[in-house]
Amino acid sequence: MDTSALPVPLNYDNNVVETFNQSSPRISPLPAPNPTKSFWLDSEASANPLGQVGSASPLPEAADIVIIGSGITGCSTAYHLSQLFRRSGERRNQSVVILEARDFCSGATGKCRNGGHLTATTVHDFQQRVDTHGVEEALRDVALERHTVTSVVEILDKNPRTAEEVDLVRGGHVSLLFTPAEIEAARNDIEAATKAVWT
Repeated sequence: MDTSALPVPLNYDNNVVETFNQSSPRISPLPAPNPTKSFWLDSEASANPLGQVGSASPLPEAADIVIIGSGITGCSTAYHLSQLFRRSGERRNQSVVILEARDFCSGATGKCRNGGHLTATTVHDFQQRVDTHGVEEALRDVALERHTVTSVVEILDKNPRTAEEVDLVRGGHVSLLFTPAEIEAARNDIEAATKAVWT
């Protein structure tokens, strides 16, 4: 199959995965000075109205809680802390600061790698996860992905206007397989996941 006419690169992450597997532990560098632009956040000026909120003002001298990163994990942490304080009846004002290297939600969450596609990949690369970490951890990984997606959707459902503002589309997940090797790998992943669940 000739895939040269497709508007997206295929197997883009193969080299990235190989690089991660070969890298040795080191201090993380600062983000790239010329990052890619997100369709979700940069398609038009009004797409991310909160993108630079707080960026121009000086940092507070002190905070009760500092969250590093404004992606799904950072925002989830802030949200769940607010719910915890509300449930516990905590009356004292808690100062919470979220730090981000660039604009709010401008990392992986805002670039479709995480947030643009809110879906659990379920059994994608399941066999590789089993080979690397074992069956139990592979199943936990799948369960965590499902839990995360379900939790985000539940939070959006509690705040109906928010679901509309983030363009939430419910409809499942489609994986495109272009080569016989990709089809075979997908079959192996499905078979391995099915076997793991039923044994």
